[in-house]
Amino acid sequence: ASIAITVKTPGADYTGLGSFGSAIDFGEKLVVSMDRSYMTKGDPNMPVVTAKLISAKESSGKYVIEYETAKPGDATRRVWTSVCFGENPKGLRRFYTVTGSCTVEQANQLGPMLLKAVDSFMP
Repeated sequence: ASIAITVKTPGADYTGLGSFGSAIDFGEKLVVSMDRSYMTKGDPNMPVVTAKLISAKESSGKYVIEYETAKPGDATRRVWTSVCFGENPKGLRRFYTVTGSCTVEQANQLGPMLLKAVDSFMP
């Protein structure tokens, strides 16, 4: 299991989460950006990364997205991602992404803890 935080400076045209559309829109775009199943052209043995959206919601000014990723030869992973805007100590706008993940086999045991950690982040 792991948790990662990334901080980026948003472009001027991104003024809030609504700039990405709804939570569902954001979740679908995130998953589509990772999913390469279209490359298999019907060959299920072609080794590509696949991704599947499980849920997307808005919670306390954040989008919380749950999805799975799979890559042949690796364990399927369950991922929880929270995205939000905030300010750093100098007052500059930042875009925060917090991601927790574990294998699908660990999801029943570790998933609630990872979701709580991801959802509790406040910049």
